[in-house]
Amino acid sequence: MSAQAVPAPALPMSRRSAPAILCAGQLMVTLDGTVVNVALPAIQESLGFSSSSLGRVVNA
Repeated sequence: MSAQAVPAPALPMSRRSAPAILCAGQLMVTLDGTVVNVALPAIQESLGFSSSSLGRVVNA
């Protein structure tokens, strides 16, 4: 007799999509930080912020 291979059970949809959701979330955080850093000179000029106040913008 030959042994037949038993297929592994399929993972539920939530377990398969979790890495994709985590990667998308990290992408959004990185993109948000990039946009804020690119916009800092315009924010400083239009709102009259000092250089030290721009740190609060980044942290917010």
